Amino acid sequence: MMAGQAAQEEGVRDRGKWPLGFWLAILGIALELFGLYGLRMRTAPSASAVADNPAGEDFRTEEPKVPSSTSESPFSKRAVEKDWVDVQKIMNRANRLMKSIKDSKGVIRKQERWGDFLEPVAEIRFRQTVEPFRMHLKWIEPHPGREVLFNEDQDPQQLTVLESTPLGGLAPTFLISVDHKIAKQVSRHPLPEFSLDWLRGEMRRYVNRAARDTDATLLLNKKASVGGVPCVHVQLTHGTPKGVGPKKYQRVDLFFRKDDSFPIRWEKYGEFQDDGQEPSLVEFIELLDLEANAGMDGKDFAVDHPDFGFGKLIIPLN
Repeated sequence: MMAGQAAQEEGVRDRGKWPLGFWLAILGIALELFGLYGLRMRTAPSASAVADNPAGEDFRTEEPKVPSSTSESPFSKRAVEKDWVDVQKIMNRANRLMKSIKDSKGVIRKQERWGDFLEPVAEIRFRQTVEPFRMHLKWIEPHPGREVLFNEDQDPQQLTVLESTPLGGLAPTFLISVDHKIAKQVSRHPLPEFSLDWLRGEMRRYVNRAARDTDATLLLNKKASVGGVPCVHVQLTHGTPKGVGPKKYQRVDLFFRKDDSFPIRWEKYGEFQDDGQEPSLVEFIELLDLEANAGMDGKDFAVDHPDFGFGKLIIPLN
């Protein structure tokens, strides 16, 4: 019996010699299993979400966290819950409306920050079709005369470019590949990032991320306006910055037309500072004079269209 007790005590001593890393690993596995179980419970769709969106196009897949006290939000808990439901309805309506647009034209106003440099506001007249994807851009400012034409059903690898120069109408027209260095000089962004479909995806990504972020807060203002147009203002603020590189952001402001929930302005702001100052603007995009489903087709994107300024002599560049 004494031998058995000695063996048992020896085993206890041996367990006590196991390294700290072993016990931390065991604890980590237990926490991971608990976290996965909790995540599965949180992502179950609510009955209200299914009822509001029978087509399955709900903008979020899990319920956002409601602030634990009214000190974290100017709204009561019940009001905050209702605001998230309202945002869901706005998002679903906006998503359906944007998906119904087959062609459109109007003006994009945009400004963005690259590093410490905030570029001047650009105004660009555009026209586009969704399928096939066609896009024409004509700069109003700051590069008047610059034009870009892309026509997927003619050549998905080529751009027609007219760069603004002091020569005005004598500026040459180039035919270049979509990844040519001139294309990157003309626009930092690929042409699809000017499309309504891309903007629709951005809108959904912003709200989806905020809905999943347990530290995100929502402010909803149903009496806002943009350029005199009555709007619903949705402000989404994260506890920590999201994204990487120069486009990292912590707050997003979305403005939806009040009459039909169409989004007309996106604003993105950087990291909040310790001194309490407002975060710096990362970028904004605004849509003006939008005309949708006008019945445009290939002839509206011909290089010799009278609305375009391309020259008759087009110089191909490799």
